[in-house]
Amino acid sequence: MLDESFTIPVAESTRPWAYTSYLKGFGYDVDNVPFVTNMWLDK
Repeated sequence: MLDESFTIPVAESTRPWAYTSYLKGFGYDVDNVPFVTNMWLDK
């Protein structure tokens, strides 16, 4: 019986983002995918 009990994930696991203070324009959407077109380095 246990091999036929299917589960559906309700929410995906979150992805942590680490970045420095001179990275500007960093953003992400509701699926936690980053917007790489708006990023720039202020250095």
